[in-house]
Amino acid sequence: MFSKRYYKTHMTMHNPKHRNQYVCDTCGKTFRLRVSYYKHRLRHRTDYSFKCKVCPFKARYDESLKRHMRSHIRDYKYMCTECPARFLYKSNLNYHIMVKHKDPEFKCGLCDKLFHTKLNLERHHDVEHLGNRSHACNICGRAFGYRKAMVKHQIRVHKREKLKLRFNNSNY
Repeated sequence: MFSKRYYKTHMTMHNPKHRNQYVCDTCGKTFRLRVSYYKHRLRHRTDYSFKCKVCPFKARYDESLKRHMRSHIRDYKYMCTECPARFLYKSNLNYHIMVKHKDPEFKCGLCDKLFHTKLNLERHHDVEHLGNRSHACNICGRAFGYRKAMVKHQIRVHKREKLKLRFNNSNY
């Protein structure tokens, strides 16, 4: 059923002496498993060697470029039955339906705010009620509860450019 290697790796996760033994030297995040650590390290890559031939989009991974290319062929095959929205991916359609067409079902026990996902409720609780600020600006060190707020700060205060590419179709 499972390979010996898989079993050994799985059992390593339960051994306290192996907990969080891999530390990212870029951001400090820790990992129990080497495979998780290596997968995380890819997020810090700065070489965008996969380039779109239609627009200025660049990607770090081949899969990201393939996913992006679907936007050029307008392959929006997943359609919402409640509204005219269409999506490239079924996961995006499912998220759209949950957020736009269903009532939020997760309620904060401290302030009664409602959320569509348990993850968003947990983030809200950690940031708003526990004061966790895990997203620090790498320029000035100011900490934020939400990554989106940190990026907004960098754009506003440090004049960081938005990451989304803007281009004129007439150039292509």
